[in-house]
Amino acid sequence: MRASSLLLIALLGLSGQTLAEQLASKPFESQNAEPDWYPVAGQTSESLVHWTKPPNSRLSSTATVARQVVLLIPSSMAEVQEPVRALLKREGFRLEETKGTLLYSRTQMSGANRYEEGELWWQLYLSRHPEVRQAYIDQNHAPDWQKLIAAGAIVPADLKQLNAWAMGRNRTHDIFEVQDISMANEAQRTEQPQWLASRENRSRTGGFIQTDTIRMYDVSAFLDAPFTAVILSRKDRYPNPDYKPFEFKICIMGSCGQSAWNSYDIVPQALLSRVLAALPAKTAIADTPQFWEPPPPAAPLPEFHEIRAASEPALPGEGYNWQALAIDTLPRLRPDPKTLLVLPNGDLLLGETHYTRDDANPYLTTVHRYRWTSAVPQRQTLWQSPLNSNGITLALANDGQTLWSSLRTIKTMYLQRHDLRSGETSSQALPGHAGDWQNWQLGSNQLPRFYDPIPDYTIRQMQADATFTTTLAATARAKSGVAGNLQAVHGQSAGVEWAADDWGLVAIDPESGKTLSSIALPADSKNYNPGPQALAASMAGWVARPWLRTFTDASGETRRLNGAYVVDIRQGKVLFSASIDQPGSAMSAMARSANGRLLALAQERDGKASNRIALWDVPVARSPLALQLPTGFEASDLRDLAFSPDGRYLYALGVTGVVRWSLPAALQDHARPGNLPAGI
Repeated sequence: MRASSLLLIALLGLSGQTLAEQLASKPFESQNAEPDWYPVAGQTSESLVHWTKPPNSRLSSTATVARQVVLLIPSSMAEVQEPVRALLKREGFRLEETKGTLLYSRTQMSGANRYEEGELWWQLYLSRHPEVRQAYIDQNHAPDWQKLIAAGAIVPADLKQLNAWAMGRNRTHDIFEVQDISMANEAQRTEQPQWLASRENRSRTGGFIQTDTIRMYDVSAFLDAPFTAVILSRKDRYPNPDYKPFEFKICIMGSCGQSAWNSYDIVPQALLSRVLAALPAKTAIADTPQFWEPPPPAAPLPEFHEIRAASEPALPGEGYNWQALAIDTLPRLRPDPKTLLVLPNGDLLLGETHYTRDDANPYLTTVHRYRWTSAVPQRQTLWQSPLNSNGITLALANDGQTLWSSLRTIKTMYLQRHDLRSGETSSQALPGHAGDWQNWQLGSNQLPRFYDPIPDYTIRQMQADATFTTTLAATARAKSGVAGNLQAVHGQSAGVEWAADDWGLVAIDPESGKTLSSIALPADSKNYNPGPQALAASMAGWVARPWLRTFTDASGETRRLNGAYVVDIRQGKVLFSASIDQPGSAMSAMARSANGRLLALAQERDGKASNRIALWDVPVARSPLALQLPTGFEASDLRDLAFSPDGRYLYALGVTGVVRWSLPAALQDHARPGNLPAGI
């Protein structure tokens, strides 16, 4: 018992107070019933209990009507029974007394199956006795987890994540079915007194029926101290004006008829006041027992720093709209940019889809090549697809001359190889559904490597003879499903295969598919779409994993913050968190420089803030300058980012055109042999 008491005190963090003093009440107030919403109570402007809302609530009203009120009295039920019995007698309630446990959510009272609060009270108990839930996990889950370790699906470092998942997932009645948990079985066998009191009021004309209900339970076992719970509510019923008893309807599935009565649940302020006056001790008030669950332990402070995007000094960007890029912008020929890539000689490749005037072939995908020989970029059309296609991905081999691209039609994915020296282009249709081939990058042999995350995360590598070899048929981690779907990490080189899942980053043996190691990241990095998943700089030993957080601003609107964890994959820890310094809708692109020194993130506007593109110098964990977007580009959708191989420029692609920043010499990351910039 001493251990339980100490645990309870530790959970509450209020060792100098009694439990009764620690249990707070949910703020409430009294407001008159609105006739439109509560026609029975509204006839007399009856005063109803309302839960008070925070001042920054997004709702038009600052309070919501209470459907029930739960009173928690720090006295035994024997002490509470007599004053409550006297009140019920004066008020004209009919009382039914019984005994039972609150283990299950349904109890038989008055010959009817009523939904009671048992499950919620047991959740309150378990929130104050985590050792019970842990005992269940140790008995029921741990053996299966050891099997997953043996199969290579997880590693011992993952057990902490699994345990946290199980602590919040297991159903209450499942836990108490474990026979060896003595505390649970003792509580399960103990029957406690239970009261159900009801009072019905019918109008003489049959215009309404009011049913007040007061339930009382001994809940001492849930709180390790004498406590009684009293639950108040009233159901008002009134004729449904839209009910048509003689209207015939044919229902294919279930009932489609209207009820003869409408109803709602409320708590009259007058009844609550009389009950509170009759109770023998100070009472805590809430809408559900969950209100009194102790807050979860505070998360440990991260060992890494949050590095916000710099606001100064500002580096202006040069903007080139479609007219400057010599691309037709007639209403029915408006461009839809997809991707961009910078060649070693500084030329820019831009892939875009046009909407054409041809109803039979409405989409036309084109790759343009731009050369900055003067102030105006010179355009060359590299190739144009004759197919009705939408969506293109570009990748450049390390030789700087072999360009790979994928082109998607409604049903088929096409893979193309273009020799930038000779202009020769070859194309092949990939078998199966186009969706099976949309996620790819160049492998160590500088040929396309395709990732299919669902269901088992398979990898297919293209060979020199244009055939495909399944290098990874399935991963044990993906098959187990414990950490969600695996997503490819782009920009990685040969060797260990890194992937992202709902827990963070995982290293996979490319031959066996077994998990070699994992790096846990905060929950805000869980896989989310749309947006980039993860970007690697293997030569520098880090991976950037995006995160997404939400918050409520002063006006009550929910807004988003975006950033990325920069993870040292050699040491298995987060170097720092790159945080964009203003809210936005989503992160639309990520890019790294050739040798992994610089990381750029693009965040789109959210209606209150404009687009933001930010830069970090990874080795020194700082944001060196603010990238300034030119006029006309602050509100255009952002599609892609790309560094030039010589490190002199950073490009951004949006629906308005292209922006180019000339980076200071001190920040330029010139490509070493075998290294090229990468982005997603």
